[in-house]
Parts: sequence; C-alpha cells; structure tokens
Amino acid sequence: MKRRYSSIKVEPPGPRAKEVIKSDEDLLMQSYVRWLPLVIKRGDGFIVEDVDGNKYIDFNAGIAVLNTGHRDSDVIDAIRRQLDNFIHYSLTDFYYELAVKYTRKLLGAMGYNGRIFFTNSGTESIEAGMKVAKGFYEGRRNYFLAFIGGFHGRTLGSLSLTASKPVHRRFF
Repeated sequence: MKRRYSSIKVEPPGPRAKEVIKSDEDLLMQSYVRWLPLVIKRGDGFIVEDVDGNKYIDFNAGIAVLNTGHRDSDVIDAIRRQLDNFIHYSLTDFYYELAVKYTRKLLGAMGYNGRIFFTNSGTESIEAGMKVAKGFYEGRRNYFLAFIGGFHGRTLGSLSLTASKPVHRRFF
C-alpha cells in the first residue's frame, strides 16, 4: 500500500496561490474569513494539493461535508449513476422517489418515527430550527439562546445568533 503524506515544495503561499488570492480580493466580495492563504487545486482521499504543488493532510474536510474523503470511489459511482438519470431537481418543485427511499432508510437507522426536513446548508438548518421553535412556542417564548463564540451562518436569522467578529457582517 502506498503511503501518502503531506509535502511542501514551495513555501506557502506560493506564486500561483498569491496570484489567485490577489484576483479573489479584486473580484469577489470579501465576506468570508479565510484563516490560511491556501488555494486548493485537487483532493485525493485525505490529501489536498494546492496550485503550487504543496500537499496537505485535510483536517477541514470541506466544512465537514467530505467525511468520506476526496474522490471516494463509492461516492463517485453514486454520482455517475445519478448523472445517467438527471443532475438535479429541487424537492420543493417535484416529488422524488430516491428522497423517499433514503428518508425511510435514515429514519430506520435513527429509530425515529417522524418526518425529515432536508436542507442544503448549516445556516438553512438553523433558520428552519428557529422557524419550528417559534411555531412550537408561539405566544409563550420570545428568545433564542446561543453560545458565545458560536457561528451559525450568514443569513439574517442565523446572524442574529452569531456572536462572531464584525467582519462576518461587513460588506455582505
């Protein structure tokens, strides 16, 4: 079995990364805090490679959405099977057989006899939770509790629970 390690070929940020970062700063709204000057080009398993050829162990995992690693063969096969049918339809527009199938599977694994509300982001999940709580406690409770230092998203409701730095609210 081939061992894969991180390796640094050029001191980060390298020349290509600096070009991309400069262009990003010139062209895109700077509403995100990026903690590292890292420009990812590709990923394989738990290794990511930047535009200058430096390789890193990926402890970020795409904000926890890549828990199978990058380019996992089972995930790629499932994507290919889906592409043979269609790329995307929103569950808010049409009914979708696979959504029902996997919802049953998920409910069974959880041992829960109820309903599921799918979301596409953390902030959308927070907003949905706030809506459900407001409906459940209507007329009885008026406040939400959040942890200091927690980050819940960039939409208006989620921002109201976020005690993060003002930079999260600037220019956005």
